[in-house]
Amino acid sequence: AQNSPIISADPTNKPYSATMAITVLNASAENRVPIAATIGMFDGVHIGHRHILSFLKSEAGKRGLQSCVVTFPLHPQQVLAHNNATKLLMSNDDKLRQLADCGITYAVVLPFNSRLAATSTSDFMQMLHSQFGVRMLVMGFNHHFGCNAPSNFEDYQQLGRQVGIEVLKAPEYTG
Repeated sequence: AQNSPIISADPTNKPYSATMAITVLNASAENRVPIAATIGMFDGVHIGHRHILSFLKSEAGKRGLQSCVVTFPLHPQQVLAHNNATKLLMSNDDKLRQLADCGITYAVVLPFNSRLAATSTSDFMQMLHSQFGVRMLVMGFNHHFGCNAPSNFEDYQQLGRQVGIEVLKAPEYTG
């Protein structure tokens, strides 16, 4: 993969490794391109993650969109459950390298904090659309996000339509 410039999305402006072949977007990044995204921790980038990433890339390609993973440097449980003992399998840099190795072009690395945890699904989708150019969102078969998250996939699709995001469900990995 060709090396891309790295734009830090970390509020401390800690730069990510300049050798990664993935571009980390922030809300003020110029040259916005239309994005197809998925959201998650992606700790370990295991076979189930790779299944979702493959589906994301396929669907993005059909629509002329660039692939992107929206992820977090800290596990949400460390904030939601105040559980600092949650152990991650890999560093954020290692995760971004693994995502690049899977052919993902962009990443959005958001600090998961109490403010983000309190963000509604609709507001989160609006932010993804307006600040990062997300036009399509792929969700895992059992994934939920947002404060007071919808309980069914159709509600995510409806919220997506309201902000200009097509929401797709990745097929379940059955190995």
